[in-house]
Amino acid sequence: VPEIDELFTFQLQTSLGSNIGSQRSRNITILLSDEPYGVVSFALTSLNAFSPEPFETDANPTLTVVRVGAFGEVNVEWRLIGDTSGDFTQTEGVVTFLDQVDSVDLELPAVRDDVLEPDESFQIQLLSVDGGARLSSSNTVANLTLTLNDIPVYITCLQSTVVESVDMILCDITRGLDSNGNSVGTFPIPSSLTISTQDITAASQLDYLAIDSSITLDENTSSYTVELTILNDTIAEDDETFRLRLINPSSDVHFFSSVVDITIVGNDGAGGVVSMLDTDDVIGAEGQDVRLTLSRTESTIGVVTVSWEVIHRLSNSSSADDDILTPGSSSFPDGQSRADLLIPVVADGLPEAAEYFTARLTSVTSNIGRLASTGLTENFIVRDSDNAYGLLEWADVGHTITLDPRTLSLQLVRRQGLEFNILVNYNVTYVPAGAEINSQLTDYVIAPGFTVIQDGVNVTSIHLTIADNAFLETQGRFYGTIQSVSIVRTDSFPSLLVEPPSSPAIGP
Repeated sequence: VPEIDELFTFQLQTSLGSNIGSQRSRNITILLSDEPYGVVSFALTSLNAFSPEPFETDANPTLTVVRVGAFGEVNVEWRLIGDTSGDFTQTEGVVTFLDQVDSVDLELPAVRDDVLEPDESFQIQLLSVDGGARLSSSNTVANLTLTLNDIPVYITCLQSTVVESVDMILCDITRGLDSNGNSVGTFPIPSSLTISTQDITAASQLDYLAIDSSITLDENTSSYTVELTILNDTIAEDDETFRLRLINPSSDVHFFSSVVDITIVGNDGAGGVVSMLDTDDVIGAEGQDVRLTLSRTESTIGVVTVSWEVIHRLSNSSSADDDILTPGSSSFPDGQSRADLLIPVVADGLPEAAEYFTARLTSVTSNIGRLASTGLTENFIVRDSDNAYGLLEWADVGHTITLDPRTLSLQLVRRQGLEFNILVNYNVTYVPAGAEINSQLTDYVIAPGFTVIQDGVNVTSIHLTIADNAFLETQGRFYGTIQSVSIVRTDSFPSLLVEPPSSPAIGP
């Protein structure tokens, strides 16, 4: 048994009245023996060690150093022998046994790499010890093998999205090939792994057949095909997803792609059939959204997104200057059969005539749902704005009376918008000197009449003949009133106007 120096005391004791002299005790020291501070070597299990080469992070393969005898603190110096070619960040060092400790781990900091290379072997030597210990005469050199683990394995599927009616989908597991299908080397060992499916939103045995099997790819095998069975049903349901994954690889395998998510697109009307809800012409105004309603029937499962466009109803052409003609999309929330289609109308402060549009559904952009065969359009009108057809009033100046011939000339002006021909009905009344302007002056109305201000014209003159026998008094005056204004309906005027326009109007 390894022991350090031990001190014993022998004493003489008396009995039955005997006497003992002064030399009644002696100390005896038994010197240390059997290497009490230890004989150091590698553990037998570490003489030929194997460890996978790290590939995700740097790692520390570990060897065990032991000593027979555990007294005191002992330091052991070690070193990697030969060319390590950058496989380790540290090639020499010291491990320490604390007092009463007879086993320590020697960690070798190995470097991660993705270089495809065979098994690599290294030797680690114990060089020296201190603290009264000594190296064993054997087992001071250990062999460490970093085993091959860079064989690339990929999983790829011909399709990651399939229609439910598709019976089968094929996925390939490739070994020893790069992403372009080229061989990256030869491998004298087989590789093993497990192929397993996992539910996400799809349910195994209802939407697809689950698999969970282990396979071995021998040294002559570079690929393996997995057949996944898709189960078709008649239930309206949203798109569903499951996962195919590679797990439990052998130590030589490096997964470069180990997961594929596969989406089963429902073919039983999930999402429903989308159309416009039929209504009368919708009237919109500047600065407000035109609100149309979308409808879906047969199913309300899932979120369905529909794209739409807007075209001019009269010209059947688009204008890049009209923000209202920008295409857009609208969505049905899950479980809802109605959705709003909102078309923004910008308030620009410019006089504009009423415009006539058609909104048309163009496509369903989600993975579920479809457009109906009819009911894909809806008409709407954006009301005229900012007095597009004008404010009609008498001019501030320009009214004259001529005596030969006796003529009264008046001027009408149209402010703001100048769209279309405008019919103006008016009265002109003579007001005698000192009289008030009131309804009692009907006998003095000299010119009830009308005139038309042409499209694009902002000023027009009215010339009225004053009768030769009319007596015009000093301080007498003429008073004109605009009775009504309206758009002159012509072939060019839209016949589909269903809402009275906000203009023309009589000015202040």
